[in-house]
Amino acid sequence: AGDEVTCTVTPSDGTDSGTALSDQVTVENTAPEITEVTLSPSTVYTDDTVTASVSTTDDDDDEVTLSYAWYVDGSLVAETGETLDGSTYFDKDEEVYVVVTPNDGTDDGDTATSDTLTVENTAPSIDSVSVTPTDATVTDSLTCSYSGFADDDDDSDASTYSWTIDGAEVGTSSTLSSGYEAGDDVTCTVTPDDDDDEGSALSDQVTIENTPPEITAVTLTPSTAYTDDTITASVTTDDEDGDTVSLSYEWYVDD
Repeated sequence: AGDEVTCTVTPSDGTDSGTALSDQVTVENTAPEITEVTLSPSTVYTDDTVTASVSTTDDDDDEVTLSYAWYVDGSLVAETGETLDGSTYFDKDEEVYVVVTPNDGTDDGDTATSDTLTVENTAPSIDSVSVTPTDATVTDSLTCSYSGFADDDDDSDASTYSWTIDGAEVGTSSTLSSGYEAGDDVTCTVTPDDDDDEGSALSDQVTIENTPPEITAVTLTPSTAYTDDTITASVTTDDEDGDTVSLSYEWYVDD
């Protein structure tokens, strides 16, 4: 490019040469070309950074510079570099593409447009799950709580609960008040959910402790006793766990 190329023709009849004539052209610059534009990552989320990778050719071996025009949902955004930061420019369900123009210092080449990426939903997360009380018995209601719900797309919290005993589900609310007995390992699993996707579930577990038995009544018969009588103690008991209750006795005479 830029060379002046001259062609001179000299007429000759085999004996003598006549007056030569010439013509000249200046070699024009060849505009650069883009052979490929790709965006990465191929699956993109709200807080990702999208990078444009561009391949070019130039027949004149000129150095090629690139300019970038990024579009989000069809609207041009302010970014002009080879990357686009999602935390600033795009949200879930929006469409992202870039238009790239090559330049070799003299001319712009034809623009090239990348494929379009649709921003995917980011699954939510939670930090911890806890079941209270930690020393529960069958008479206690169990409460499951969690903390640290986070969603990069600012979606609402639709997290779910699952109570299980020996792998069988026994409840799906934040509390559980029945269905367990002493010795059972009761697990609450919370799955973070934003109504589009589920995140990684977390769990906590308590072991149901034994409830001590109670004596509800003690009566002595006969109600009027004499020296040679035998006095019998009749005892009524209750055990929340349904265990068999055995009794021990201490008798007192005049303290």
